[in-house]
Amino acid sequence: MMTTVKKNYASIQEVQEGNIVEKSKRLDVKGIECLTKSSKSESTRKALQKILLEDILTAPVIDQLRFIKDISILEKTIVNDVMSGSKKYYKPAVVKSQSAYADPMRIQGFKSSVAWNELHPKSDGSIHLNLEERNAVDICKVQIDKATIEKIKDSYPEVYENAQRILDTPEFKSGIDAVAVPIDQPTPPWLLEFINYDDIVTNNIGGFPYESIGIKTLGKSNVNYTNIVQL
Repeated sequence: MMTTVKKNYASIQEVQEGNIVEKSKRLDVKGIECLTKSSKSESTRKALQKILLEDILTAPVIDQLRFIKDISILEKTIVNDVMSGSKKYYKPAVVKSQSAYADPMRIQGFKSSVAWNELHPKSDGSIHLNLEERNAVDICKVQIDKATIEKIKDSYPEVYENAQRILDTPEFKSGIDAVAVPIDQPTPPWLLEFINYDDIVTNNIGGFPYESIGIKTLGKSNVNYTNIVQL
């Protein structure tokens, strides 16, 4: 499968330097980030690789409708898993200590770590991040602003007050679009109220080279538009 980007392709290697390649190692993908990049969810990479193999590389005839159906099923799986509190489709990251950055608040991982510390109830300080150390986190895309925060005013008053305070600071005056959850901690119930499912889906499966099998998406190439295609 060729793409419009140089050195971005996918193929099946059956023989390499005269040796038969093991079946489990025959898929060879170069450059297509949603299939290869380690910062992408492993679950997503495996799911997309399965679709690539079954619907494109080994299919006798490429069925565009079958491909779109399988992508839609994957999107629904991602949304349902995230709604249940699963973090496997968040973006994994290792954030360096504050002193390692010239302007730490310009780094998404660091800024989202600050958001976690500031939003999370102070009564549970044991799971706050030490910003003077390296931290392994899962970054969750969210939509938190002066309007959306109102939905937890009564249910999570401490988080609500924390949000009101930091949304008045220069760093977060335009809103909070990501929160870093410590890798060993579950998604707290209050955070589920603000998850940006569209961004999480796009971050996971956006960038697949649909044009390689004759499918045109609308708008930017890295944005997903399920079932809106030109056949």
